[in-house]
Amino acid sequence: MSDFTNKLNKFKLYYVPPKTVVEKDIQKEEAYDKYTKAVSMTLAVPLFLQGYQITLINKPGMSSTFNRISKLKWLSVLGATGLGLYHLFELDQRLTYLNRIYPEKTEYQKNLSREAVLHKLRGEQQGKKQFTAQETQIYKKMYSLGSNPSAKATKSYIPVDFKPDDE
Repeated sequence: MSDFTNKLNKFKLYYVPPKTVVEKDIQKEEAYDKYTKAVSMTLAVPLFLQGYQITLINKPGMSSTFNRISKLKWLSVLGATGLGLYHLFELDQRLTYLNRIYPEKTEYQKNLSREAVLHKLRGEQQGKKQFTAQETQIYKKMYSLGSNPSAKATKSYIPVDFKPDDE
């Protein structure tokens, strides 16, 4: 009995209930949403400085402020890029952690693999279809170009009762 209880902890570690697969998708979406919010907030500062710099255009007394804002804007863009890369690294770590905790495929991945198999089977079934001789004749009639009609008709035909609109 004690031997079984020692192995029970290992079973708990490796067992992944189906409910947690859905939780994995939810947690991945939450991590990505957190990343997009963080990056958009870091890029808000350079955007604000750009707007302020635009208001300083054509004001001769504010040229020194314009230059300082320009330098500060570039510094904030570099800082926002660095913070964005930092948040991207954190997102990658979080997704790697979730993939290790929940090693099974997500529901989206399962659906994609199912759809790929079904698409492959449908393609094989459609490729095997053979036309009968009668169907082949019908398709030839439908898609044949026939003779060139403009080569036969040298004059255009105008009906006798034709009246132009401008009379």
